[in-house]
Amino acid sequence: MFFTSFFRESEGGFLHRFKGTVDAVFAPVQEASVAAVQPLKDGWNWFAELRTARDERNRLLVENERLKAQIGGTAVATKQNDEFRQILRIADDGPAGYKPVNARVVARPADLSKRVQLDKGRSDGVVVNSLVFAPPATGEGFGALAGIVTSVTSRSSIVTFITDASTSIGARLLGAAQPLGLLRATPSGQLLLDKVPASVKIENNDAVVTAGTGTFTLPSPYPPGIRIGTVSSVGTARGEPGETQTVQVTPFVDPMQLSTFAVFVPVSPDAKRRAGA
Repeated sequence: MFFTSFFRESEGGFLHRFKGTVDAVFAPVQEASVAAVQPLKDGWNWFAELRTARDERNRLLVENERLKAQIGGTAVATKQNDEFRQILRIADDGPAGYKPVNARVVARPADLSKRVQLDKGRSDGVVVNSLVFAPPATGEGFGALAGIVTSVTSRSSIVTFITDASTSIGARLLGAAQPLGLLRATPSGQLLLDKVPASVKIENNDAVVTAGTGTFTLPSPYPPGIRIGTVSSVGTARGEPGETQTVQVTPFVDPMQLSTFAVFVPVSPDAKRRAGA
């Protein structure tokens, strides 16, 4: 009835005037409601966008960690492959009378000793006093002496590096015939020759190799001429009859940083005689 009267009435009628009054009264309320709701709507949209941004950030962080791990694994694999290629090159031109066996590190000590465990043992022909070589850091020569096998089982062996304090090696300068003495490791991993005659001319960066000599009854387990390191300092020791020199030698390579080595197993009579010492 109300709506019929409204539509039949002229524009100037009471009901039309009443509608205009109602619109005038409620329009500010409607505008205020929209104004009140809009910040809530904007806030909801902001929170939704923030959650989306956080989810995207978390996804990107996970992806970044995955890529970093992948790159790290690739770098490790590349380093090991480079080492293995260098080991193969050493094996092609090793000392005479020895058979090369490529080995990988499977365990490292928890203490401060310079030793590692390799994955090759007696079943691979490895014996005590087998020689252990590593690629020299400079890339020159067929390899540098890293250590010697000091213990062996059927499937593994322990290598004591030349940087271990228990090791001593008869040494001389490259190209010289006169032995300088026994090369021993300091606790810091440097190699030291003491009581070297002052008459021997020694300069920094001179190459030091194995002397290959022992005693009349006990030969050296090391053949002559194997690269050890370079002279890093020379000092004169006083206070004893006649002056002597103390020579510090830096190894060609730090074996503790490597994971692959070439083990040279003695096969000739002379090599076996040295290993038997």
